[in-house]
Amino acid sequence: MIGGQSTSVKGKLLEFKWDARAGPVLFINVGSTKLGLTFCHRDPERSFTILGYTSPICSRCTGLLIGFLGFIFLTLFSVQIPLLAVLLLMAPLVIDGLSQLVSFRKSTNWLRLLTGFMFTFGFLSLLVK
Repeated sequence: MIGGQSTSVKGKLLEFKWDARAGPVLFINVGSTKLGLTFCHRDPERSFTILGYTSPICSRCTGLLIGFLGFIFLTLFSVQIPLLAVLLLMAPLVIDGLSQLVSFRKSTNWLRLLTGFMFTFGFLSLLVK
């Protein structure tokens, strides 16, 4: 919300809205169905709290952002990551996320940070190959 009102930009296929609880939400309109994609759930329980201040983004998204910055640093040195290593870097986030989704186990913020960081390295390595 900006100024107490919801803001949106509408298009034929995509619609962007700011939700006070969920943050930025991208809606994809497919016929009469509207699919919503949030960029971060911003759940305080899954965010780091340092000196009484809770991060506005969750620990996994924090890891994704740190991984992005780290990957930019590695590209300055022309570091190439082999395909097998890329897959091994991406797998832990998928396993961690799916095991939480099906309520198999509960992850920790530090594990979410690490898997987000690793996933970003793997994913961006795929994009630059």
